[in-house]
This record gives sequence, structure tokens and C-alpha cells, in this order.
Amino acid sequence: MIILAVDDYFGNGCSPADKKLKTNICLWLMRRKRGVSLSDEQKEAVAIVRDNLNDKIYRNNLCCAL
Repeated sequence: MIILAVDDYFGNGCSPADKKLKTNICLWLMRRKRGVSLSDEQKEAVAIVRDNLNDKIYRNNLCCAL
């Protein structure tokens, strides 16, 4: 669900550089922070994705997308 939420935040058709960003954000949200350092922009994205995942309606829509 975390991966879907991060993909939804970045949208379709991301560049190869954004894939590394997305991977780091996913790892951070999964609490696998070892060796991952985030920029301020990535930390903002983490906060937004975390807020989205706390929303019950958004979570239910992600579950339906699976």
C-alpha cells in the first residue's frame, strides 16, 4: 500500500532520477531507514504521503485499486 501511495503522489511516467527518490521514500515509510538519507523535498513528500495514508477514504480507494 505504501508503494501505491508513493506512486500515486508522483504520478505516472517518472524519470529514472525520480525512481531513486521514490525508492528512498518508500524505504523511509517502511521504517527501513538504514543507509537512506532524505532531502528536505523528500521529507515533505514523506509527510504528505503519510497524511494521505492516515485518511480512511484514501486508504480504502488504494485498497480497491489493488
